[in-house]
Amino acid sequence: LIFTDTQDLDRTLYESGTTSWSHSTPDLFSVPPDTVNSATLEIFAHAIDGNNELVYVQGSYQGVLHNRDWVWTGFFSGEYQGTTFDIADIFTAWNAGDSLNVTLSYSEPNFLWIFPTSFTLDSSVFTLDYESGSGASAPVPEPATLLLLGSGLLGMAGFRKKIKR
Repeated sequence: LIFTDTQDLDRTLYESGTTSWSHSTPDLFSVPPDTVNSATLEIFAHAIDGNNELVYVQGSYQGVLHNRDWVWTGFFSGEYQGTTFDIADIFTAWNAGDSLNVTLSYSEPNFLWIFPTSFTLDSSVFTLDYESGSGASAPVPEPATLLLLGSGLLGMAGFRKKIKR
């Protein structure tokens, strides 16, 4: 199963501080019994001046946030890529209904030590690829099994009719 949650952040952040947001997870997602194949968090931001934007997920340090990059995908076309973090190791244990908490600690250098600088935090995309371990699906009977069952029922009905006569 693949689950994606996008948060439109649209935050302009000045000088230094922290900001937080949450991503939802699937309602019945729980580890164990579910198994995580992969989990990523992609954060889009621009006008970052330094390397002091530190990303934490569930309180665990993940790395530094960078400017979003424009990647050409074809003639006059492209897409923005954010900073992608592999966060699969966060899901060693997970309770159903819990939110995924993200915190950004930032510190932008001041221009000429006088003017405060800022950057914009655009959006955050959480993608989870997992296998459901709860509620295994019921097996689907094969056509031959259904044919055998049907012919047995017809045979019993015919035998009963013969006995009535």
